[in-house]
Amino acid sequence: MATQTVEIFAEQTGVTSTSDNFVVEPTAQVSVVGEVTSAGYAKLQYTIDSPAAISGATAVWVDASVGDYDADFGDVTLGPVTGVRLSVTSGTWNIKVLQVQDSDKQA
Repeated sequence: MATQTVEIFAEQTGVTSTSDNFVVEPTAQVSVVGEVTSAGYAKLQYTIDSPAAISGATAVWVDASVGDYDADFGDVTLGPVTGVRLSVTSGTWNIKVLQVQDSDKQA
């Protein structure tokens, strides 16, 4: 799997196992949307490990407390997390990641 650094928005389509690792700013509000395109189950996972650990495949990933999703979902975290990804058990999914920092907000 690849690693994507999220500037503001990033996505991956057609995920059937583990998605790319999305590196986010720990102080940002992070919104994640999972879209099921072929019936199945997936879990949202977070890490607080360093971007180097994420890129080096040594990060520890923790399942979101919700557990398995079987339908489209949205999740928001105010941090601190440094990475998000989707772990697909079955089916095909898309993942979209949006991060907003105070400097991105308009007055």
